[in-house]
Amino acid sequence: MSNHAAKIASLEKDISSLSHNIKDTQSKIAELKKAKTAITGELHTLSNNANLINQPDITSHIWNGRHTNQFINIRSNIAHGYQNIQRETDGLISHIEQEIENLEMQISNMEMFLSIQKQQLTDIKKQVNH
Repeated sequence: MSNHAAKIASLEKDISSLSHNIKDTQSKIAELKKAKTAITGELHTLSNNANLINQPDITSHIWNGRHTNQFINIRSNIAHGYQNIQRETDGLISHIEQEIENLEMQISNMEMFLSIQKQQLTDIKKQVNH
């Protein structure tokens, strides 16, 4: 195999590998975006239902007795649980967004390298044909 033929084969292999890696990374991004959408939807539902913790209002006319304070404490603990879930979910969404950005940057780098590899392949093929 000539030097040009070996170089062509190597570049074609690299181009194929890069193209495959780009497609895999695009699939990962699509899955992350799908997960983010699902998590955001669930968080929205959670936020919409958070006000139900305080239903019904506890007033002396509605609820009066020795368990009132205990019930108020339970509600407070549930409200703190909602806040913790919201905070953790916001962190998860941020992490997903960062991972998407990282993968998009990887794709950009791979596409740039792929372009260089294709140009090199074209240049070598031109040399062989002359």
